[in-house]
Amino acid sequence: MAIRTQQGFSARRIDTGIISALGMVKKDTAMGYYKAFSDLASDSVVAELEASGAIKRVDGEKYSMYFQNAKDRNSFKVTADVEVTDSGSVTVTVDTYADDGTTLSVPAVGLFFRENSTGIEFEVLSVDKDSAGQHTAVIKPTSSEVTVTIPSASAHFISVGRPTVQEASFQQDGEHKAWGERENYIRILRTNKAWTDLATMIKTEQVEGQTYYDLDSTDMPKEHIDMKELELMMGEPRDNVTSDGNRNVQGMGFVPLVREYGTSIDGGGTGEVLDRALFRQIARSINGNGLSKSYRGLADGEAIWKIQDFLLANSVPEQQASATGNELLAMFDYNTNFQMDGIKYSFKNYNYWNADRLAGADVEESYLSNQILLMPNGTFTNPEGISQPYMQLRYLDNDIATDEGYLNKLDYGGALAGHGTTRDMEVSLISYMGVDIAGVEGFVSIKLANE
Repeated sequence: MAIRTQQGFSARRIDTGIISALGMVKKDTAMGYYKAFSDLASDSVVAELEASGAIKRVDGEKYSMYFQNAKDRNSFKVTADVEVTDSGSVTVTVDTYADDGTTLSVPAVGLFFRENSTGIEFEVLSVDKDSAGQHTAVIKPTSSEVTVTIPSASAHFISVGRPTVQEASFQQDGEHKAWGERENYIRILRTNKAWTDLATMIKTEQVEGQTYYDLDSTDMPKEHIDMKELELMMGEPRDNVTSDGNRNVQGMGFVPLVREYGTSIDGGGTGEVLDRALFRQIARSINGNGLSKSYRGLADGEAIWKIQDFLLANSVPEQQASATGNELLAMFDYNTNFQMDGIKYSFKNYNYWNADRLAGADVEESYLSNQILLMPNGTFTNPEGISQPYMQLRYLDNDIATDEGYLNKLDYGGALAGHGTTRDMEVSLISYMGVDIAGVEGFVSIKLANE
């Protein structure tokens, strides 16, 4: 939020409300703040991101999320089989482009490529990129006496650069990584309450000798935090909303984003068995994306028990998290820690997927049960050269004092007269927030089979 200069205030003490109003909910101030709401925040990924300062202002409802659609080595595929006779040249049509307009492709004169299935090295002799989506390249093996047919389904040419140039060779095309953006949208989340002053007389409390009315001071923030968590984690696009005051939205939460653009492992819809083969499949996916070797995982109660049973059955040693020097992690209860296949895992029992705890509904019948979401730890350097976390929240700056913190906006109308009348008070808590995942390809969503 914008810094307002020459504006101070008087207060008897700095309390949690003032911390929130000033947008000061950051890692160094959030510990006591969230511990006061431990029954709410310990399960909340959204609260954890707020507490760690992983938040960023956006100027409009629509914002862009970075993704890198290139690996460390550039590569391309082709549209037809590659047939080479006696190391002669062959013309291939490129089937891999870095942009939606199909105008940017990898081949360039003088570049060497190693074909992935055969290991044969090729040199690019010429390229024709005049027609979008129809780029061609003339290639030939760098060794003589090569005769081979490479099926298009297998042919994948991986760049090895220009390893054998002449000392005084001229400037040729350079290789560049491709960045892209995906759009997501801010959601407007609102929690409403309405009371009369007579209703508030049902319960009062005394603070320092003064009697106050209690206006659901615990339940209202809890309702708002829970709704914020559910929507920002699992919210789907909506296109059939018609009630007055509501609206359709194109934005997606963390889980739908990962299922759409990341790695989704669900056994073809029937769920996976949690065994050694599944962890090996997960490790291959993580090693392939190259974001991190340290992952946090959310798992509902049913899934966390399967994880623990697997660890016991396979004698995998667990390491318990310590609060020393890692208070934020410990407070948010990532405490099933182990390492397998070179990947460090830290799992949390995520009770927002517990239908019984949420609403007293059947856990075994719930679509929420037996879920795991794996999220990489760490940061990456974005195209602007700035280090940013893989997961962060976006909030809309509406020039209000509470647009970054715990509760984003407080509206109220009417008054509580306190004289036995029937004056009304209407209060709403409103958050303008969305989720941002960078490198979503490195996130993993897993659905386990019911047993």
